[in-house]
Amino acid sequence: MTQPSFAELFAAHHYSLVRLAGLLGADDPEDIAQEAFSRLRTRRLRDDGGRPGLPALDRLRPDP
Repeated sequence: MTQPSFAELFAAHHYSLVRLAGLLGADDPEDIAQEAFSRLRTRRLRDDGGRPGLPALDRLRPDP
């Protein structure tokens, strides 16, 4: 089974991440979601591709 492309992940999860960030009280939920996807993209480029990308979304946390 192939990993979903970055564009597929973004399309499938962007709205949910923006909504979650807003519900959690983020001043700029869109920025939080973009940062999560930016980190995921960086991580996917760095990794060898052996790990699935989606679980990484659950581990990303905004910097304090």
